[in-house]
Amino acid sequence: MKDPIVEGVRKAREKHAKEFNHDLSAICTDLKRIEQECGRRLVSFPPKLLPKTSRREVHKVTAYNEWLAAEIQEAIDDPRSSIPHDEVMAEMDAEIATMMTGIGRRIVRAEGEAQQTP
Repeated sequence: MKDPIVEGVRKAREKHAKEFNHDLSAICTDLKRIEQECGRRLVSFPPKLLPKTSRREVHKVTAYNEWLAAEIQEAIDDPRSSIPHDEVMAEMDAEIATMMTGIGRRIVRAEGEAQQTP
């Protein structure tokens, strides 16, 4: 069920954005103008500070992002033909099912039962 208040806010926001051709800078400038003209007392809170992060942590995150970007670019540049998602998922489902069957058999043997689970 959609909330009529949320829908109304979204509709008003979209209408306002269209007036400024979705130009974020122009939208913000207009909203600031509206704030100034409204005549109401506005509350403003100081920004919440993020926890301090060590240089080592920043370096680790940066290195990871660079590695990930390189992996993605390598996949994009790969000349081999792509495998459809559904085909990959079917192969993985079959592989997982095979592994789970093997796990079930090992558990049964470990418990000393005579029967094996399929």
